[in-house]
Amino acid sequence: MTQTDLRITYTSLSVPSYSGETDVRISAGFREGNWNISGEFGHMYKKAPILVTPPINEVEAALSELMKSSVSAVPTHIDGLDGTTYKVAIANGLNHVEYEWWSDVPVGLEPIGVFINKLYKWVGFINEE
Repeated sequence: MTQTDLRITYTSLSVPSYSGETDVRISAGFREGNWNISGEFGHMYKKAPILVTPPINEVEAALSELMKSSVSAVPTHIDGLDGTTYKVAIANGLNHVEYEWWSDVPVGLEPIGVFINKLYKWVGFINEE
C-alpha cells in the first residue's frame, strides 16, 4: 500500500490573548523505505525540532483508513477570536486537497482529526489515541 508520492502537511497556530502564539508544523512523507515525520513545535522565540520514523505498519494502517474515509466538501460555520487554527494539506502526485478549521474538528472532518491524533502520538505529543 506504500504511496511514495503521498505527502501530508499539518500545521496548527494557537493565538491565545495572554500567552502569545504557539505553533506546530509537521510533514509526513515516504523516503528511503520508511515514513518520516519532521517539523517543529514551539513559539516565535524558541522551536523544538521534530524528526521521527514511526512503525511503517501503523502509518500505513492509518493512511489506509484515511483513504477509505469520506469527508464533507462544505465545512460547518464557526466564529471565534482566540483559539487554534488547524490546517492539513494532502498531496498525492499532482492531486492536492487542503482542509482548514478553527477550534474543534468540525462535523464531517472527523477522519482527518483521527489521523492528526495519530500524528501527535507518533511525534510524542500525546501518549494514547
